[in-house]
Amino acid sequence: MRKSCWSGCIWPNLAARYIYRWLLFVLGLLGATIIAAGTVLFWIKRRQSNLREFGRATRLVYRVIETLNIAAITGLLVACLGFFWANRLLPMNLPDRAGWEITAFFAIWLVTAVHAALLPATRVWAQQYWLFAVFVCYYRSLIYGLPANISFITRFRGHGRNFLWSSAQ
Repeated sequence: MRKSCWSGCIWPNLAARYIYRWLLFVLGLLGATIIAAGTVLFWIKRRQSNLREFGRATRLVYRVIETLNIAAITGLLVACLGFFWANRLLPMNLPDRAGWEITAFFAIWLVTAVHAALLPATRVWAQQYWLFAVFVCYYRSLIYGLPANISFITRFRGHGRNFLWSSAQ
C-alpha cells in the first residue's frame, strides 16, 4: 500500500525543521556560554599571575578588562532583553520606532557598563544576572498581558490543574 505524500513526506519534514531549529538554538546558547566562561577564566588567570606587565597601571588595566567583560557578557544579555521591552512598550505609530529601539538597546548597554565600572565586580555579576532574570519574568507577563504582580503561586488554586499553566481568572 502506498502512503500519501501528506503523511509520508510533509509531516516528517515539518517536525525535522522544528527539531533542527531548537537544536541550533541550544547549540548557540552552549557556544555563547563556552565563550563567556573562557573569557572570564582567561581574565582570572591573567590577574592572578601578578606579573606587573603594565607597570603601575596594571591594577587599572585589569579593572578596565573586568568591567568590559561584565559589560560584554551580562550587559549584552540585559540590553537584548531591554530591546525586546522597547519593542513592546514603544507606541506603534512613533516616528523612527526602530531607531528608538536601537537607542534603547545601546542606552541600556551603556548603563550596565557604567554600573560595572562603579561597583565591585562580584556584586555587579550577581546584580546584573538578577536584573536579567527579573526582566525575563516580567517580559512574559508583558507578552501575555498578565499583571506583573501575579506570580505562579498566587495563580495556583489546587483544583487538579497544573499551576504553571492555570490562568488568573
